[in-house]
Amino acid sequence: MSNANRLAELRRRINQAFTQAEPRAISGLIARLGDYDSQAIGASTQALIEAVRAKHKQPGIFEAFLHEYSLSSDEGIVLMSIAEALLRIPDSDTQNLFLRDKLADADWYSHWLHSESVAVNLASGGLWISGKMEELVRQRVFDGLLSRLGEPLIRAAIN
Repeated sequence: MSNANRLAELRRRINQAFTQAEPRAISGLIARLGDYDSQAIGASTQALIEAVRAKHKQPGIFEAFLHEYSLSSDEGIVLMSIAEALLRIPDSDTQNLFLRDKLADADWYSHWLHSESVAVNLASGGLWISGKMEELVRQRVFDGLLSRLGEPLIRAAIN
């Protein structure tokens, strides 16, 4: 049988199985199982379930970030307002003014090295540095240079 014929036959069988009534499909699958060790299957299934549950106990980066910056913290509320507002502010100048106002007033340093997640700690450090840069802009220390170099980078990172 050629490859084209085998492929056509496989497609025909898949389509037939796909349109088959569920009770008939299940009884056919059970008949193909033959004798199997239900205790071994049960133990294997239990091990798979426990492995999946154990993996989900370790939070991903998104969960770790939400845990560190929950809405019960001032900084979590600031981040939520930034995320929501940046979607609605069309021009970069207005975004820069908004970020200046929001980033400089939060206590990002209190979150530095507070999480078990390295990525969350790096983000906390970045937010703290960004807030400090915005403070310097407010104080007009490096106004021209920092505005031109820092704000686009901060805006891109926050976005």
